[in-house]
Amino acid sequence: MSGIGAIILAAGQARRFGGGKSLALLSGKPLFLYPVELAIRSGLSPIVVVAANDHAAAMSACIVDQPVRLVLNQDAEQGMSTSLRAGIEAVKEHARAAFILLADQPFIPDEAVRRLIERYEDGYGKGIRIVRAAYGGRPGHPVLFDRNLYPLFDSLQGDEGARSLLKTHKASVATVDFPTAEWNDDIDTVEDYRRAERYVRKDQ
Repeated sequence: MSGIGAIILAAGQARRFGGGKSLALLSGKPLFLYPVELAIRSGLSPIVVVAANDHAAAMSACIVDQPVRLVLNQDAEQGMSTSLRAGIEAVKEHARAAFILLADQPFIPDEAVRRLIERYEDGYGKGIRIVRAAYGGRPGHPVLFDRNLYPLFDSLQGDEGARSLLKTHKASVATVDFPTAEWNDDIDTVEDYRRAERYVRKDQ
């Protein structure tokens, strides 16, 4: 799987959570390490974590000796598009495709990464350049983008994310649907966090 990278977005302001979300401990582990470890297990390379200044030092300490690069987004307050651009800039010379992963989604399984890569490889000759996950028909993450689309991230603005790219390149998008809705859960609020804790305890 070498040559397929991972961009983990961890620079959000987390206002609904009260700040510091990426470092919040879930089952004793900082939240952002869940997608980091998923990327490592899946053999993705390079792996980039995009972080804001306020938590960069603490996050960097968590990935010492890991094959992971921390990239600072100095413009994080301007929205997700700035993190996407920073991540793409960091991987574009080394990855023929890259996953976009969210730091607040701890339940994405190895199976999702593996199957999205398989769909990308199988569909490349038929024009597939984007592969996204869905859960019970609901679109989610991760999303895999071919390097031919990297320049388009420069046009993103504010907090729109990559949704506009998916809309304007529908013919190049493939979707892999998974039945387990909980895999797509993200943690936006303290109540989401408590629900995630209950889910982890149930799964242990």
